Amino acid sequence: ATSLASASPALAAEDCSAADDVTVVIDYKDLGAESQVLCAQGAGGKSAFEVLAAAGVELQGTADYGDAVICRVNGLPDEQSETCETFSATAYWALSISAEDKWLLAENGVQDQIVAGGTFLGLSYEPITTDAPQSQGPGSLPTADTRAALSVAEADSEQDTTVNLLWPVV
Repeated sequence: ATSLASASPALAAEDCSAADDVTVVIDYKDLGAESQVLCAQGAGGKSAFEVLAAAGVELQGTADYGDAVICRVNGLPDEQSETCETFSATAYWALSISAEDKWLLAENGVQDQIVAGGTFLGLSYEPITTDAPQSQGPGSLPTADTRAALSVAEADSEQDTTVNLLWPVV
């Protein structure tokens, strides 16, 4: 499998209020990890791939499709659950962008999707089913109050760097 981005673990979204900052939201859903809200400072105008790397998100592609298909985010799903040879038959990582207080599925892949500063970039682990409509992203966007609360977290604090938010499927 190919590594899409490899960066050190990011801190919780510090001050992410500059015009060229991008807030990154990761919803692991059934994978057992808490949702994360991170900041990619100064990453506006870059590809989703570059934004995720700037936020410290570790991505892994597939053997068959390389960096074009996200298989693993921060080590999930684990190697016992997903081999990352090709597209999964059971789930996928959906890439979403915020637009007017709602998520829209990205129009391009992780390497080609340009993300504007001041927006949200979302990754959500979505089951493949024929029974339910596909998700439109991690769910409700963090509110301005949530974003402000994240801004006051100090980088050297020993607080948990994840934020447990409820992300209903839209």
